[in-house]
Amino acid sequence: MSWDSILHSMLQSDCINRAALAGRDGLIWSATPDFQPTQQEILNLVNYCEGESASPASFTLAGRRYLTLRRLEGCIDGKFSQDVASVALTLNCVVVGAYVAPAETPLTAPPAQHKQSNSLQQCQQQPNRSEKVHQTVMNVRLYLRENGF
Repeated sequence: MSWDSILHSMLQSDCINRAALAGRDGLIWSATPDFQPTQQEILNLVNYCEGESASPASFTLAGRRYLTLRRLEGCIDGKFSQDVASVALTLNCVVVGAYVAPAETPLTAPPAQHKQSNSLQQCQQQPNRSEKVHQTVMNVRLYLRENGF
């Protein structure tokens, strides 16, 4: 098991296009290139998820401020415009998954880019996008817990 392979499997879901895995100390183990949460952001999220801080009205992740949608034991979900994020803790790590709405694709984009954009647009149109992101993150959390992380 490698962190990159877990990250890759998260990206195979139909509603996650940004992801990161980090230690509970805030150090990033693996992340998509266009999604780089800071160590302080991860530490703040660990405190929120553990209930050590009051439930925030919002949280910052990779430089974006997400409004808190819900906070459950060991996880927090948020929304920024059309973007959603879900964060969950295991014993040793932090699992982060996000859907960031794509910018408009120019008509001159290569066909492969159109295909990817169409898949993401389908996700964008789904009313339960935040639930799908949350469920994918929770599945990864369960997998990591079952494997001692």
